[in-house]
Amino acid sequence: MILVNHITLLLRVQQYILAAALNKTDFINAIRTNSRDGYEKIYRAYGGTLYGIILKHVAAENIAAELFTEIMVDIWNRIDECESAKIDLLQWMILRVVRPKLACHGRAKHMNNGTGIENRSV
Repeated sequence: MILVNHITLLLRVQQYILAAALNKTDFINAIRTNSRDGYEKIYRAYGGTLYGIILKHVAAENIAAELFTEIMVDIWNRIDECESAKIDLLQWMILRVVRPKLACHGRAKHMNNGTGIENRSV
């Protein structure tokens, strides 16, 4: 268990070092090129952090993985919005993409009872 905690910590430190090495403009330009390299840079630098946030709010790993994929696609599609934001890239991803997606997921979870039918008291 201790080894797992140390490995997790080392991976997060590595992510932050990579993220610090590339500035916001570099990430945005990498994504704009629509290359796999741009996606990989975002994934390596922030993927673990974003997935960790999702897992704190979603108990099932399969749902967390699905939300993570949707969030990464949203980041890719909305990266131009980030450039005009006065906050750093990670804050933008969390505030503008992750939180709204998790809130939407939470509302859908409470509205559906597993059959797609809204749960309301009559």
